[in-house]
Amino acid sequence: MDKVFSDGVKLVISELDAVVKPSRARYLAILNAVARGLNTWSEIRRYVEVRTGEVSDAVFNRLVKNLTRYGYLSKINDTYVIPDPVVARAVMEVRIG
Repeated sequence: MDKVFSDGVKLVISELDAVVKPSRARYLAILNAVARGLNTWSEIRRYVEVRTGEVSDAVFNRLVKNLTRYGYLSKINDTYVIPDPVVARAVMEVRIG
């Protein structure tokens, strides 16, 4: 089971890199924040700014919206989650920046 999970992590990282390439550090910081249990807009935003620098509301909202549209994030009420445990594990293993 660990081998399958490990292979899944590698595949997710490869796919994620292709999707997030233009703003890789910010996308990964968003996902990393959620994987670490920070799940409100303001918590995630603070984490992203600490990791990658200041980001405007418009840019941050666009990034979160894209990740939601691609299925990497889900919004439940006013909180965000990573619906796929393989994605959550993968983003914890990727270096930001």
